[in-house]
Amino acid sequence: MIEPDALPSKPDWLTAAGEEVWIDDIGRVTPDRLATEKDSTMFATYCNIVGAMAEAWRAGSVPPAAHIMEARKMAEQFGIFGRKSRLKVGGDGGKTTNPFARNGVRR
Repeated sequence: MIEPDALPSKPDWLTAAGEEVWIDDIGRVTPDRLATEKDSTMFATYCNIVGAMAEAWRAGSVPPAAHIMEARKMAEQFGIFGRKSRLKVGGDGGKTTNPFARNGVRR
């Protein structure tokens, strides 16, 4: 049974490098519940990809570009990376800041 608000559960198929990433990044997705138990598989996949990239960098080689791009996309989805991850949600009290809100509205 899946609890929708529970933290992701670490699967047994994580690689050693993926487990390092899990330990480092699970704290980044838990405060705002950006990843829940429903996201366990995808978060683990992200961790394995980033772990494999770290191993490649440590070995002095460049990871495949596809891995880098996919890790970036997944990090954005989990709120770990990207401009959206640096925005504070709910800070305007529900007020709109759309500069075009009055477009077409006459006084």
